[in-house]
Amino acid sequence: MKLLRRWYQKRILNVAAMGIILSVGILAVKEVKLGPAGGTAGFLSVVIRHYGIHSTEMERGVTIPLEQALSAVPGIEEMRSRSEYGESRIDLTLDTKAEMDDVYLQVRTAVETVYADFPESIQKPLILTSSASRRPVYLVIYETDGDTDMAMRELVEERIKPFYENIEGAGEVEVYGGRCKEIHVEVDLKAASRIGITLADIAWWIQEQSTLSPAGLLSQGDREIGVVYRGRLANLEAISNLEYRLPDGDILRLGSFADVRYGYREPESISRVDGKESVLLSVQSSGAANLVSLSQRLRKETAKWEDLGFPGQILMDTGREIELSLYRMLKAIGYGMIIITVFLSLHTGYFKRAIILALSLP
Repeated sequence: MKLLRRWYQKRILNVAAMGIILSVGILAVKEVKLGPAGGTAGFLSVVIRHYGIHSTEMERGVTIPLEQALSAVPGIEEMRSRSEYGESRIDLTLDTKAEMDDVYLQVRTAVETVYADFPESIQKPLILTSSASRRPVYLVIYETDGDTDMAMRELVEERIKPFYENIEGAGEVEVYGGRCKEIHVEVDLKAASRIGITLADIAWWIQEQSTLSPAGLLSQGDREIGVVYRGRLANLEAISNLEYRLPDGDILRLGSFADVRYGYREPESISRVDGKESVLLSVQSSGAANLVSLSQRLRKETAKWEDLGFPGQILMDTGREIELSLYRMLKAIGYGMIIITVFLSLHTGYFKRAIILALSLP
């Protein structure tokens, strides 16, 4: 008891001890990660789109070959697939002991190997990180004005979305609303009938122009580099000038009996806010991200585009809500410290001791 009293009466020692405790507390709070708990499983999603193809064909021609290739990748605990009209999606749950970077590289290799055998009309595969809930943590809309919804969708999809995808901690980024630009080939059915060409012939003819095939090896010293021949129609003129050889030997150009022009695909999703049609950008967390830090980076990106003349309205910001809750908690602690200091000072008359006791509250 005497030893404890002697220790208590040494003010310098008391202040030093309190300083150490407060320093440790501050460091602990600074390292808090406001996101999913550590040691949880990682999640990856593989998305491939092939516009105009029905779900049964997507499953047979895209989903099943991908599943077979991915089943050989170590570190995958569970695999779920979904085949829809024009889209194939495979969600992968990783083992808790697996390294995300290693599994990602192996998944990418497996996907690229399968993709090399797909027709060129299939869009490039997307490999995305996501969280267990697969729910968005950030939603921002870009309002459209009449016919400009087409241009706004194209702008958000091609220019704005890639910047959000490159933000640290961001997972899957999706765009909803508006219409996507595409090439339309309107065939004069009477002219095609006179020639003896069906729509199926024309579709096969156009598809055959897109090729992806190995073209041998290029040797350079001790190195051998694989060469791939990739052919693709570059513009409307190239499509219009496609040559078709008839059975009698005559050659026809597609533009002679078909109108080739740019158009817009019918909207697959419609987004409205307050009755106004808009383009919605949705961001998921990567699963292990600090939600507060991710929110700050996302808001900074939105503000950047607003300065460039493309204002966005934030509809949902989960990280910001957590940040505000944290500030409210810290404010409550501050009020508590002030109340304790004032109460003890008035009750005991020892202001310095009251401050030391109040500082121990955090």
